[in-house]
Amino acid sequence: MMSFVWIAIGILLIALAFIGCFVQKFPGPLAAFVGILIANFGADLNISASALIICALAVVLSMVLNRFLPKITARIHEFGKAGKWGSVIGSVIGVIVLLWGGSEVDSLGAVIAFILLGLGVIPFAFCYLFELISRKNVQAALMPATAAYVTFLCGTLIKLAVCIYCVYAVIEYGFIA
Repeated sequence: MMSFVWIAIGILLIALAFIGCFVQKFPGPLAAFVGILIANFGADLNISASALIICALAVVLSMVLNRFLPKITARIHEFGKAGKWGSVIGSVIGVIVLLWGGSEVDSLGAVIAFILLGLGVIPFAFCYLFELISRKNVQAALMPATAAYVTFLCGTLIKLAVCIYCVYAVIEYGFIA
């Protein structure tokens, strides 16, 4: 019974980690790794040490990249806190739209449209809207909004790739026969 609780906590943390990939203020890959560790040691799943080490290295690398990505993007073009907040709010709304609308569609084209809407259009629109409100100029808001969106998109894709890889590595290579 107790091992079921540890596995449930681990799965809950992994699910929250995937949401954290899209919401920039929540550390997605770290939550996934903690969930994997809780499930492994709490329920004695026998996940191999090499799978855990590879996941830990990937999580650390993603955290370092996520830390320096805004500084790299700022060298190309500066963006302010308004663009950051626009991407955070837009990503939350985009994920809600993605979860709400993506579950009710049947065709692949509609799924792709909801993904583009949830990860592309809505976060960029909020970045642009927030930068427009702070700068009060249509032309002056476009480049900072684009830089904030590119930072959001790259960070999201890096964190999502690490979370998917950690879950894949644990499932595929992690269990000792």
